[in-house]
Parts: sequence; C-alpha cells; structure tokens
Amino acid sequence: MAEINTTGLEELSSAFMRHEQAADKAVEDMLQAEADEYVKALKHAAAGYNIRKTGGFIESIKAGKIKDEGTAKSIEIVPEGRADHGADYGGGYSNMSNKRKGKAQKGNVRYATIGYIFEYGTSSLAARPWHTQGLLQGEQPAYSKAQEIWEKYVSSTIS
Repeated sequence: MAEINTTGLEELSSAFMRHEQAADKAVEDMLQAEADEYVKALKHAAAGYNIRKTGGFIESIKAGKIKDEGTAKSIEIVPEGRADHGADYGGGYSNMSNKRKGKAQKGNVRYATIGYIFEYGTSSLAARPWHTQGLLQGEQPAYSKAQEIWEKYVSSTIS
C-alpha cells in the first residue's frame, strides 16, 4: 500500500483561513468607504437640484448595514424615514376630490417616495434626476477609495 505523510498541513490550512478572514474584512471596509462616497455625492446632487423644503430629505440619505448574501456582500443606500409633513412635492394640493396618484391624504410620506417623484417627475412636475447624477458623481471617488483599501490589504499580505 502507498503511504502519504504530510507535515505542516494544519498550519497551511490555518494560514489560508486567516487570509480569507482578512480579505473579508478588507471587502467590508471597501464597501463602507464606497457607500460613504456615494452618500456624499447623492446629497450633493440633491442639493444641486434644490430639493430642499425642510432639509429632511437630504439628511435622510444614508447607507444601511452590510448584508451577507451567500458569498456576496451588499449595502443599500436609500433615503430612510418619513417626512414630518404631508406629501407636497409640487403640483398643488387639494384636500377635496382632486386626489393625485401617490399623494398621501393624511400622514407622512416616505422619503424614498419623495426621492422617486423627484427623480422621475410627474405630469405636473419636471424630473430632477438627482439619483442618477449622484451615482455618476460618486463613481470615481468611490472606486478610488476602494482601490486604495484593497492595495493596502494586498501589500500587507505580501510582506
């Protein structure tokens, strides 16, 4: 019978595990840094389109927590929360029989809904593509930050 002997296989296995954990941490740091850059760019784009009634919408744009989806990780950047006023994003408001689609008659409207209305517009409100513009503005700075973090990780694992 053939016989195989190995020495140091456990050490090699644990080294691979440490490397995987360090890479996982680097990816999370990259995602968080990219999200911060995109949030900054989205807020700047929204302010550039004068989407400011109370300032709540711009302040509501936030990055969520990092989610594990199997082997992938993701992070959502959305306007969170609700406005402390009724839906009033242009086109007038009448509490009579003039009900407009998407308008809350009572209660507060979600900031995500306000953002959607501003992005795509309505029949009486021109589109203000703050989201598209913000994503375009944030792409290069986010990529640069992520690349910087990854290069630090690679240089620390090589040396």
